[in-house]
Amino acid sequence: MDRCDYIQEAEHQLSDERFYKKLDSDPTPQFNKEITTNLKSMCEQGHIDETTFKYLKPEKSKPGRYYLLPKIHKVNNPGRPIVSANDHPTEKISEFIDFHLRPHVENLPSYIQDTTHYLKKMESLNPLPPETILVSLDVTSLYTNIPHDDGIEACREVWNSRNTLHPPTECLIQLLTLVLKCNNFTFNGEHFLQVNGTAMGTKMAPSYANIFMGK
Repeated sequence: MDRCDYIQEAEHQLSDERFYKKLDSDPTPQFNKEITTNLKSMCEQGHIDETTFKYLKPEKSKPGRYYLLPKIHKVNNPGRPIVSANDHPTEKISEFIDFHLRPHVENLPSYIQDTTHYLKKMESLNPLPPETILVSLDVTSLYTNIPHDDGIEACREVWNSRNTLHPPTECLIQLLTLVLKCNNFTFNGEHFLQVNGTAMGTKMAPSYANIFMGK
């Protein structure tokens, strides 16, 4: 893709203040400190052990990196926004949240693992009534359009349904909120913060989106 067109498409998306906010400086050190403080508190209260604390604690953090995957099947090749979270302060806690969300995703009535799983589900429903119509649905820019409050509430419901509430739901909510609200990144030498939805590129995003859509 032509470099100028690529940058123009990215800047067009990043100018949408519903989803992104341009920053004057890099907030990574501040987010690093905030996450470490929360994890230390969880450890001191016995909600996570020392080994987990050391694993989740951010080290040598840096901002996320924003890039686009051009949708070559669509007119004018709009870009799918991705924020690489490698070495971001939230990288490990996002992985931790995903670990605690994934089992609930697999329990959703709507959950489909892959094509083979879908075909098996269809076989178990046969014979379908003659008037049945199969429909597929798509949500436009799902990840960036999930309101924080609604996404968090959906996760709270599934975590409260656990047989063993460890770590406590509110601790997981605290970490989830940090992933959503500390999502800073760079593009073309400038700093930004995502202010709505979640980013493709953070580990918990697919499970989070599935739990939201399941609700």
